[in-house]
Amino acid sequence: MSHAASSTPELSATVKIPFLTCAVCNAIIQANASDQPGAKPASAIDLIADRLVEAELWPEDSELVAEIRAMFMHTWGMDQAQADARMSRLNYSDALSALELLAGPGAIGSTFAGGMYAGIIRGADGAPDQHLVLLDGDTDDVTWEAACAWAEAKGATLPTRAEQRLLMANLPDQFQARYYWSSEQAGPSRAWGQGFGNGGQYDGYRSYEGRARAVRRLPI
Repeated sequence: MSHAASSTPELSATVKIPFLTCAVCNAIIQANASDQPGAKPASAIDLIADRLVEAELWPEDSELVAEIRAMFMHTWGMDQAQADARMSRLNYSDALSALELLAGPGAIGSTFAGGMYAGIIRGADGAPDQHLVLLDGDTDDVTWEAACAWAEAKGATLPTRAEQRLLMANLPDQFQARYYWSSEQAGPSRAWGQGFGNGGQYDGYRSYEGRARAVRRLPI
């Protein structure tokens, strides 16, 4: 799809909207869905769908579209068809205007993206580098499988071994001197973890009950 240059709007900046910022606009999205009380009539929803086709050309709106689709699929458990059908009934312009765009990260340990900024983790196998965010809260006395499920329920994951090294270097005061599970397995019945007391990494049986913290990653 293309437009003549004269129809291209002026954009002040290209802004990436992290997944979790959708929580900020979720109420607005819900209020503007056509099957909600007080929502816009069908004719207005048709206009919104038309604007969406245009919006996908522009960086701000295309980022929002991708993040809302991800929210529907990963947080609300929809499949692709359900997510797309739901998205066709949303007022993207209102959601975008109401969205508080997330500022860039500050110093290590500062509040960022719903957690604490831990630094930059190098992308694996040529993937882009990412900002690492340590989420609040932990869980104790859990097996590796239970730790993975706990992190997933928070919309996050356990840190990788490399990320645990970064956390040990940058945010050691956020951990007890205990063994914390990583997301990486070590064979059919074992998984890796980080000792935040002595700084070593060890593999143990996944049935062992350790501690866990959850992280999120934001693309740079």
